[in-house]
Amino acid sequence: MSKIFKKRIFDIFVLGVAAAAVLSSLSAACNFDGPGREESDPAELSSDSVSLSSEASVSDASEPLSSDPSESSSMSPEPPSESSEPVRQDGASSALVPASAAVGDDYFSDALFIGDSLTNGLYLYGDIRTAEYCYETSAATAGIFSVTSLDSMLRSKSYGKIYILLGINEVGGSLEQYLNNYRSLLRTVRAAQPDAVIYLQTLLPTNPSMTWSPSAFSVQNVTEKNRGLKRLAEEEGVYLLDLYSVYADEKGEMPAAYCRDGVHPYEAYYKNWCDYLRTHTV
Repeated sequence: MSKIFKKRIFDIFVLGVAAAAVLSSLSAACNFDGPGREESDPAELSSDSVSLSSEASVSDASEPLSSDPSESSSMSPEPPSESSEPVRQDGASSALVPASAAVGDDYFSDALFIGDSLTNGLYLYGDIRTAEYCYETSAATAGIFSVTSLDSMLRSKSYGKIYILLGINEVGGSLEQYLNNYRSLLRTVRAAQPDAVIYLQTLLPTNPSMTWSPSAFSVQNVTEKNRGLKRLAEEEGVYLLDLYSVYADEKGEMPAAYCRDGVHPYEAYYKNWCDYLRTHTV
């Protein structure tokens, strides 16, 4: 072979190899089905999937929040503004005692009132003289038996009615603990006095700015405890008396003219309490 012919054969071979390489590169560049696409599943991006997710979010957002803070231990209720309506409990509970014809004071002749400094005030300044009273100014739902003669009183005679008001000394504390302690107290009282009609009394409103601890005696804390008492009365099958509504103003507070320290009514206003008791019986 001549040298010229051999050179042409070599040039054709080189061009063929180069063309093959180019075609291989183009094929690899156009391959969209490789493993790198597995991370984007088309089903995850479908319009149906997005729609279902959106509907779930809207549904969750449209559910009303419970007005009972005890039902949601991770969320505290927003304190009411000064223009907010107070929490009125009339008609809100199957345990709530409605208004009735006034009774005479002989109705209370077999009654026992249990409580703290507020019950002490009822004893001193109220005009229900036929009942018995058991109180300690610092009493709370836990430990009341250790600071009063309640145990011996419950064992000494049978009562027809038992009225309980406790909580102002623990109003700034845990709602769950308050209700657990109250439940234990209720069951102890009922075991000792199975035939007695038991009345729970809601906390009276406070005037926070007049107290020694406005944050502890806030409207929010009082109404939170009273909502818990409503539920407790229903669960335990006892009656509920709404003393809160007797004294609360349009802000949910006890008017400054009614109380000396933001918690305890002036002497003359214990009559409001007594009149309410006479007109709310079962």
